[in-house]
Amino acid sequence: MLDLAAALNIVSTLSLIGALIFAGLQVRTANRVRAEQAALAMIQSIQSEGWTHALSLMLRVPVGVTVEQIDALGPDVARAIEDYGVRIETVGYMVFRGIVALETVEQLLGGIITLYWSRVKPWIERDRKRTTSYRQYEWVQWLVERLKERQAGLTAEPAYIKHSGWKQSDASPTG
Repeated sequence: MLDLAAALNIVSTLSLIGALIFAGLQVRTANRVRAEQAALAMIQSIQSEGWTHALSLMLRVPVGVTVEQIDALGPDVARAIEDYGVRIETVGYMVFRGIVALETVEQLLGGIITLYWSRVKPWIERDRKRTTSYRQYEWVQWLVERLKERQAGLTAEPAYIKHSGWKQSDASPTG
């Protein structure tokens, strides 16, 4: 009878361990699916015709431009800066809340986000002072600062260099 009790105890313990492993794998899969869905939702919400139009206008703003020079580019550029900024603001908040990984944003949009900020920062800072609303584009600035922290001391290689040896088999849906 003792052997039967010991055997049942072992079976019970192994079943419990198996259930815990299965639950862990299920949680891991669910987290990956959630992250992928969040990334897709982010892409769908920001990369639209409006996004493309705003980007094309915003790229007309030269690097090192003054606030007055940005104003001289006209109201279409100002609207593009605002439209683009609002979309990036949402992305920054999504990263902060853990809905989208910073690494995902860095790989998909990091370059264009830091480019945007480098061109429009003086204009936004002037607007913050003028309106006394220092929270304008707060998540854009926060996100840019996080992206720069990740790149500090590193050479941020573009994907076409970093992943030049990539093969289809490298794209694993499980990790």
